Amino acid sequence: MLYPIPLEVPADALRILRTVEKAAGVPAFLGGGALRDLYHGIPYKDLDIFFEGGGDTAAVERSSEVYLAVTRQNYHHVTGAPSSLWDSVTDLYTTCVYRKEEEVNVIALRKASTLEEVLHRFDFGICQIGCGSDGQVFATPAFVNDYAKETFTLMKPEEADRSLTRWERLRVKFPEHRLVLGEAV
Repeated sequence: MLYPIPLEVPADALRILRTVEKAAGVPAFLGGGALRDLYHGIPYKDLDIFFEGGGDTAAVERSSEVYLAVTRQNYHHVTGAPSSLWDSVTDLYTTCVYRKEEEVNVIALRKASTLEEVLHRFDFGICQIGCGSDGQVFATPAFVNDYAKETFTLMKPEEADRSLTRWERLRVKFPEHRLVLGEAV
């Protein structure tokens, strides 16, 4: 179950998302920290864009449109190896990181995934927010609960080591929030 969230996604972020979606030939989603930060009125540092399995990963990698949309200066590409975001998930295929003023992570998944499936993979409830190329933002009940209670609920205890390291970094940005272990809802 996802809830609609009243949030305007920046035009530049939507442009990049739509460019990746067009190059991949399958739906793409923006999810996680950027929308979490925007909803809290905080500047975001990066965009995480996911596209469904079956998409044309090679087309995304060689797309001049993606290149121009992001205006990459430094480029990092990893194929077939899980990123830190998906340590316990085996469906990560590729991560492309483009940098300009902000980082753009383009993540291809081995299998088709809905926005809801992608959001439920995030380790903290407060990070389970995302949108498709139409710009309509949705969040899980865990996001809504964490936002209301000013918490970061660890949704995946099996990833506690990595998540607690992230928490140390995030608590600087969210000093009023507290860490909660277990299910948020």
